[in-house]
Amino acid sequence: MSMDDLFTAVNVCRTWTLTSYGKDNKQNYDDGMLFTVMSYNILAQDLLESNMFLYEHCSPECLTWEYRKNNLLKEIRKAAVDVICFQEVQVNHYHMFWKPQLMRNGYQGVFKKRTEGKTDGCAIFFKTKLFSIEKCIPVEFYKPRISKLLDKDNIGLIVVLRPVIGVSSDYSGSLVIANTHLLYNPVRGDIKLAQLCLFLSEIDKAAYRGLSKRSKRPMYNPIIFCGDLNLIPNSPLYTLIVKGELWFNGLLAGDMSGQEFGAGKGRRLGSINLPGPDESTPEKACHLLNLLSVYNYESPEEEKKVTTFNNNNTSQSVDFIFYSVEDKLSILHKGKVYHEHANEKSLKLIAHYNLLTHQQLKSTGGLPNFQNSSDHLPLLAKFLLRDL
Repeated sequence: MSMDDLFTAVNVCRTWTLTSYGKDNKQNYDDGMLFTVMSYNILAQDLLESNMFLYEHCSPECLTWEYRKNNLLKEIRKAAVDVICFQEVQVNHYHMFWKPQLMRNGYQGVFKKRTEGKTDGCAIFFKTKLFSIEKCIPVEFYKPRISKLLDKDNIGLIVVLRPVIGVSSDYSGSLVIANTHLLYNPVRGDIKLAQLCLFLSEIDKAAYRGLSKRSKRPMYNPIIFCGDLNLIPNSPLYTLIVKGELWFNGLLAGDMSGQEFGAGKGRRLGSINLPGPDESTPEKACHLLNLLSVYNYESPEEEKKVTTFNNNNTSQSVDFIFYSVEDKLSILHKGKVYHEHANEKSLKLIAHYNLLTHQQLKSTGGLPNFQNSSDHLPLLAKFLLRDL
């Protein structure tokens, strides 16, 4: 496939889809600040080169860092987003390439490296013309004193941002951006559960605004939660995120993330003490953040969208952008979560950037290629932030 054909194959399908609110209020966002968020696993070069067997389907020329870095930067500049959540950022590339290059485009960045001697981590960049930073919270998942399951090198990163334009001068709230890359191992869903609960509890602390005088329920600043979570839609761990609770006692660890290579494997979960609010129990994980996915995963099988492509001709959606709403009613039916209603307030979803189906991605020759320089696709969403 020629470069022009590859460009067309990817970009004709990747267009913006407006939400109903976005359609009804098109070009009428004077009551808030419009901004765009990207979540992107950019594939650390160290990891690529130490796992070359995963990329045997790729042309060697498109796998060099010299080619990839310029192509990734071109893609990001073209997207012109306001907040970027990167996963798999190599530490020397952050300091020598990403930070200086993106500073020239008006971004400020923060970074957290994985522990245990790893060479990559997560980064968050934001446009300084829109936001100032109030707080940066690095989160390490190696905490064996809290749980024996928290013994891996994965990390998360949270920033609390203050909008500087587009809201009233007496705006009292902040915007919480959370970014993580959970453990890959499909059989160790028990570890992912512990990592996810720890990170959600840290987001809770960062976003907490106090108790409502009327309901006595906790109130939160708006939250956007991004990352490569190494789980798939409608899996038990996904259910925890979008429903707010998960009864995990008796589930197989390999079934927790829904990944194909873990199905039916691993130990059966019993009672586990996990980080979380008072409503959590040794058999139930929960959080109170009212999170929804930017993307809808209810398409027919042949039309399902994917975010990553493997050399064995399989693809999955393991990357996500979630955002918080004021309140919602979510029900679990036949393994899927349905939202009977969701009330957006200060943070409104305007649009999302379409993903590709497996067949569309396969037609490009898979990932990475000369158009897309990672083995993941970037996710993008547009939001409106209004006064609380």
